[in-house]
Amino acid sequence: MDDRVGYEQFMVTVYNRILQDNNSIDPEDHFELLKLREKHTEIKRMLREGTLTRSGYIEGYENNLENIITKFIDHVFGEEILNTIRDNPQEYQRFMHDMYNIVGVVNDNIVNGLYAETNHPSLPSYLQKEVVDKQTSSILFSELHKMFLEHKVKSGLSKTLQAEYKRFLSDWNELVEDKPIDEYKRRDFKEFILNISNLPKRNLREYKGKTVIELLELDVPENHGIAPRTATQYKKWLQGVFSYSVEQELLGQSPVKNLKLNLDISKTYSNYTNTEVRSLILSAEKEATEWHKWLVLIGAYTGMRLGEINGLVKGAIKSDEETGIDYILVTDKFGGSLKTVAAKRLVPIHSKLIEAGFMDWLSRSSDKLFSVESKTMTQWFSQFRENCNIERYSQYDERKVFHSFRHTVITMARSKGVGLDKIQQVIGHEKTSAGITDRYTHEFPLKELQEVIESIDYEY
Repeated sequence: MDDRVGYEQFMVTVYNRILQDNNSIDPEDHFELLKLREKHTEIKRMLREGTLTRSGYIEGYENNLENIITKFIDHVFGEEILNTIRDNPQEYQRFMHDMYNIVGVVNDNIVNGLYAETNHPSLPSYLQKEVVDKQTSSILFSELHKMFLEHKVKSGLSKTLQAEYKRFLSDWNELVEDKPIDEYKRRDFKEFILNISNLPKRNLREYKGKTVIELLELDVPENHGIAPRTATQYKKWLQGVFSYSVEQELLGQSPVKNLKLNLDISKTYSNYTNTEVRSLILSAEKEATEWHKWLVLIGAYTGMRLGEINGLVKGAIKSDEETGIDYILVTDKFGGSLKTVAAKRLVPIHSKLIEAGFMDWLSRSSDKLFSVESKTMTQWFSQFRENCNIERYSQYDERKVFHSFRHTVITMARSKGVGLDKIQQVIGHEKTSAGITDRYTHEFPLKELQEVIESIDYEY
């Protein structure tokens, strides 16, 4: 490898391989990818953890950086290449010098300039163009998809699949930002596919005309959910798009490759943590638009469904003459619709709502307390939750949406020792704890229902 052009081409290949093996790794796939790439575990782990020092040693390890580099080259490119370099001492010295700088640059990028204050490395001059080219050549996902679709159409893609791909793209555009393709992380694709897997069948009457964001906020019966194979089709679509990007040398490796998801999991909702609810409440109280504040506070302190809150009118806010307890009458008599018979109920107004000025807001409001459509409320809350830095999914892949307030209220009340039958009456669920005796169980008095509501406390 004596000629300069051949050496530099080889080093470009080495540099790209190191970038590929490190920049494409999502933290969530750390251990899985370490197993898949066992051949050069050490160098990847050292680079990611930022433990390479400028003196060439691994902190906490006896391995010299030179040994790790030679192992990497040997495993990835073969022993013959390395022996050829070793045959020429000057070339070997140049090779190790260049490798130290390449490793240093990649390491600094990964740990966000950990050593930026001193000894900042620089790439060899012949790699500078490579960096510039990479920074300026990335295209937007929308542009990539256009190229991909044109290519597939020329290859004989059926009209049916063309329409399907366009529908997939429409859903992607609603949920994911259009940005350069090298900026996407594996978690972006994972969240998108999980979102799709939680959608209902959109050919059912009650879901027609709703946006994807609206649908994700709904309490969808299990038998209305799409089949896992539908979400798998979206995954295969993305894999096709990014495989095409690799074929066109726009990316070194597909970020969707080997993406593993359990799409058969129960489509359950997660509850919010106390810290998350406090964050939502504090942020909502700063909102200039009043209905933003009251949507969040009512949801957090009653567990009412978004549609029930949207349909509230002044006439539904009442005060019990005997106890003096203020409450919300949830019923269909004011023009709204209820999900079940059990949804018709009395919900005491939490003292925190009173303290926050609920009655004053009520006196200033028009007859219909929320003048916007539920669609607008759903879309606003979805963005609001994101602005509060609350992930859409829990670590168990359960959704965190407005409906999660109901789960939060139930979980908290039960943790305080409140009886399930009382919670079910307040929340509007069919009673299930007493079996056949439920047919003889009457409603609990308002005073006992108030105890359920006042058990909701996010201060701890």
